Amino acid sequence: MRKSNTNERLMKDSQWLCEHALEIDRKYGGEYIAVVNGKIIAHDKDFKKMIELAKKVDANPLVELVPVPGGLMI
Repeated sequence: MRKSNTNERLMKDSQWLCEHALEIDRKYGGEYIAVVNGKIIAHDKDFKKMIELAKKVDANPLVELVPVPGGLMI
């Protein structure tokens, strides 16, 4: 995938995350998630496990740590 296509996709996935933040927070709070084309392709509390799963699907997923609902992010 060309760099410009990757950057465009990452921007779209970032927007998708913002639009679905409440449901993602409820379902995946405290976990790392990997997003590709508006879909969560992997999630786990352990970053290494999550990224291993994600890389099997796509080399450049958008990765985020979902905050624990009501928790404090530092």
